[in-house]
Amino acid sequence: MIESKKARAARNRRLLLQYGISADDYDAVLHWQGGVCYICQAPPKNVRLAADHHHRTGLFRGLVCWTCNRAIAYLRDNRERALRASEYLSEFPPSFRALGCLVYGRVGRSSRKWTKKERRERLATVADRL
Repeated sequence: MIESKKARAARNRRLLLQYGISADDYDAVLHWQGGVCYICQAPPKNVRLAADHHHRTGLFRGLVCWTCNRAIAYLRDNRERALRASEYLSEFPPSFRALGCLVYGRVGRSSRKWTKKERRERLATVADRL
């Protein structure tokens, strides 16, 4: 990405004020991360990676994509919540530990209407389990 001297100076000022890093620091972290989001390992598409920081302490942590940055925000920068979310997404979620078996529902989003055939098949599958 080619940027003018004026644009780089403005970016440098913003990074220094908000995160305490220079544009060169940003570029060094980006290079160290291989040019990808640290969490999902996806390269940035049309925008730069977000400079992630802890909102209470101001600690600059690294560069993440905007989706992963929002996920961290939803977890409220809480490490225990992130660990519990990781455990929740494991091969054996809480439902398995509670019910003793893996239960599968519908694949995809749950807002789509069921066809009559899908409803009959699903009810037959659930009835077999009971």
